[in-house]
Amino acid sequence: MDPKTIKENIFNHYLKILTNSFAILALILFTLNFFSENKYNYILPTINALYISLLSIYATNKEFNRWKIKHKSKYSGEVFVYIWTFLIILAILISLFSKGKMTITDSTISSYIAVITIFAITRKSKSIFTKKNKNNIKNNVNINKKI
Repeated sequence: MDPKTIKENIFNHYLKILTNSFAILALILFTLNFFSENKYNYILPTINALYISLLSIYATNKEFNRWKIKHKSKYSGEVFVYIWTFLIILAILISLFSKGKMTITDSTISSYIAVITIFAITRKSKSIFTKKNKNNIKNNVNINKKI
């Protein structure tokens, strides 16, 4: 493996760890903030902004690698999307029954929208990539049969 590829792999590895760490931190802080009646609201928007920025960089890098070097990742962000969705639905239900005592912050709703948007875009990109490569394989097989 050439040094450039090694550097790229190291970068991707640490970017994934950093993104996952901020995802976990954002989820924990959202939960703490919600159940403490927004006691941590002073730091939550900052953590959410950092998390969404890192997630955007990570997802863009991952998709670029998929299209550029045909990299297949065995990791999926679906777990974080499911956790976010579960927590948001739970918080909405609790908020309804708490009569406004417990509320979801705007930055958390914005982060959730960003998470599902990034997820939808990367899923569509993966679907297009997979379809394109299947068509390329079929075309190559047909060309080889003719030869």
